[in-house]
Amino acid sequence: MVVRTTHLPAEGQILRAQESRVSLYRALLAIAMIVGLTLLLGLYVYQASLSYQVQYRIAAENQAYAREQRLLILSLTDYAAAQSMDAMVQRARAAGYGPPRPGQIRYVRLQKPGEPRVAESPSLISTAQP
Repeated sequence: MVVRTTHLPAEGQILRAQESRVSLYRALLAIAMIVGLTLLLGLYVYQASLSYQVQYRIAAENQAYAREQRLLILSLTDYAAAQSMDAMVQRARAAGYGPPRPGQIRYVRLQKPGEPRVAESPSLISTAQP
């Protein structure tokens, strides 16, 4: 019986070639998984940073809104104080206005449209007719 030994190294070379292909595919798969995980992590960090930016802007807008509301309340209280009757009377007197003198008051009685009658005292006035 004759045994050829040439077949054994060829089969070993085939097995080694298959093993090297498998290890190459495993290496490529590992690299692809690392790249994929890196991309996913990068997307997560990007999304989280956008979310934090939006939250920061919302907080800043809420603070600005609260500040404007406080200013509005202060303005309304100042306006209410300026429109009080005492303040208006003081401003009118400072501008030279005051109660009318008796000779300045004229009472008007309307009987027909276009025919006013002037009276000197309120006792002469009856109800106005339109």
